[in-house]
Amino acid sequence: MALHIQNPSNFYTAIVYQLRTRSHVTLAVFNALGTLVATLVDEVEGPGERSVNFNGNGLASGEYWYRLVVRPGGNIGQSQSFTQTKKLFLLEQDYRHTELSNHPEP
Repeated sequence: MALHIQNPSNFYTAIVYQLRTRSHVTLAVFNALGTLVATLVDEVEGPGERSVNFNGNGLASGEYWYRLVVRPGGNIGQSQSFTQTKKLFLLEQDYRHTELSNHPEP
């Protein structure tokens, strides 16, 4: 199973993971204090690669964590599970610009 994030310096990003078998998947995002800020997936999914879009607009810039929990067979009560947690940084884009002055060539 692969879990990675694309474009980490943007409020919009994709989290990609791959399932080998039918599994119950939970994908959640937490702030640095451990408070749940979003549940992106909480369902049974079939095998294959998945890409889940995360929109961090409305959240403060800073450090967040996303956690993927996979329970093979799709059974929430099943004892065998896979958990992976990774760090995510949300960085506010600074759209200010400096005006360029027109100076004649010497």
